[in-house]
Formats: sequence, structure tokens, C-alpha cells
Amino acid sequence: MRAAPLLALALAACAAAPSPEPPPADYPGELVPTAEIPGAFLWRQQVRAEHGARVVSFEAALQKKGDALTVLGLTPYGTRAFVLEQRGTEVAFTNHLPPDQALPFPPRHMLLDIHRAWFVALPGAPLPDGEHAGERHGEQVTEVWRGGRVIERRYRRLDDRPAGLIVVRYGEPGMAALEPPGEVVLDNGWFGYRLVVRTLEARRL
Repeated sequence: MRAAPLLALALAACAAAPSPEPPPADYPGELVPTAEIPGAFLWRQQVRAEHGARVVSFEAALQKKGDALTVLGLTPYGTRAFVLEQRGTEVAFTNHLPPDQALPFPPRHMLLDIHRAWFVALPGAPLPDGEHAGERHGEQVTEVWRGGRVIERRYRRLDDRPAGLIVVRYGEPGMAALEPPGEVVLDNGWFGYRLVVRTLEARRL
């Protein structure tokens, strides 16, 4: 398989099963306004996407600076594949791949996984050790805390549409604000894929 189509499959895996068919149009969820995401940072990451027997990977950079949250996707050659920017809750997308390799889903879907992994949180952090649950935008959010850090988050739609859970597990020592763990695993039971994200470099700006 050529590198650029492989990347296109990897990008599709960020929001739905990597497939030539578009994912379901309705991927419910709300973005956290950028003003509510604390601090300024730059994270360089390796993303591994798994769906059935398919496994693809690519590098990306996630930056929060001022009122902008920017996701830069890279090709295997280190050149830009796409730029995804969120300001407030508005989303802008620039595709640097050929037109026949455009994303088969709204770019906002990609941001929903990013937000669920790092920015959607129950109020009052840090929380005591143990399991805590609350509701946010039609979803039950459950967090497991240990030693002042989140080690797991689970998302379930209150109307069960889609049914199942999205489960995010954080590698040691867990997740704290602006301190991503070395590895985060997101299992999307709604659409049947797994993302394994390794943070290669994290720095504050």
C-alpha cells in the first residue's frame, strides 16, 4: 500500500473505523471551548490506529496557544497532511493531501476523540482516589482517580445512541493537567476501533 493512502486510513481511524465508506454522520459529542482548556503547550505524538486486522500509524502535533487549539497531521515523509484548528468551538480544516485522499468524515470527529482523551473532565479536579461519575452534554462521564491523577475515563450516551462505551486508559503515572502520560489508549466501542497515542515530547509554551 502506498504511503499517502495509508495515512488517509490512519486519519480515518481517528474518528471511525478505517474504511473506504464514510463513518456514521452522527458522532455525538461537544467540544470543550478553547478558553476552558488551560495553559499553552505543544505535544508531539505518535498515533497507532487499530480496527480489526488493520493497523496504521502516523505522527501528529497538538498545540494549544492563545485561543487556538491546532492539530497538525504529518505524512510518513514529515510533510503536512492536514491542519485542524479550533477557536472557541468553531473548527477550520486545511487538507494538504490530494483531493482523492480527503477525509471521509467531518474533521470535527477527530477533535471529539482528542477532547475525550485530554480535555473533557469532571469538575473539581483533582478528585479523591476512587471512581466518580457525572453527566455532560447527554453523556455519563466516569473517571477513576489515583494519587491525584486520572487513570481511566469512560463515556456512555444516556440515550444509548450509539450503545456501548468509549474507554480511555492512561499509562503511568496517569493524566494530570498539561502533563500527558507517555501512552493513552482509547477504545471506541461505538464504532469499534482503538487508538494508541504515545506522547514523544511535551512542553509548555
